[in-house]
Amino acid sequence: MQGGNSLRRAAVTGRLHPRGTLRTCPGCGRSMIARHYSYDVALDVDYCGVCDAYWFDADQLEVLQIIAERRLG
Repeated sequence: MQGGNSLRRAAVTGRLHPRGTLRTCPGCGRSMIARHYSYDVALDVDYCGVCDAYWFDADQLEVLQIIAERRLG
């Protein structure tokens, strides 16, 4: 897990800054919007309104996994 310590710290402290750039949807090619995903951590993910799909960066998936593991105990 690359950057694991900083990702764990982000998940625990609730700080993960959004990428700040828009991405093109891999499914339909339209522009995606950044949508707030979690209240536990400041996490914005890419959302395509055309495909009704969320797309996560690799580090975002790792943060969500850490959050889920913490909830399950």
